[in-house]
Amino acid sequence: MADVIDIAQEIEELALATAIRSRKAAPGLKLQPAGICQNENCGEDVTGDRLFCNRACADEYEETKR
Repeated sequence: MADVIDIAQEIEELALATAIRSRKAAPGLKLQPAGICQNENCGEDVTGDRLFCNRACADEYEETKR
């Protein structure tokens, strides 16, 4: 039984890794305001149309996006 679960977890990990790679590589993908900082290392609440909580998070996002 553990083998089936291990295989399922490996498949799930591969699917997730593929989805993340595809999202990062997608040209023209635009961020939408979501009420939280879009920097994956932050997650602070933001208000209005802002994508990031501050300039440092925006800069860090740009660096990791490349």
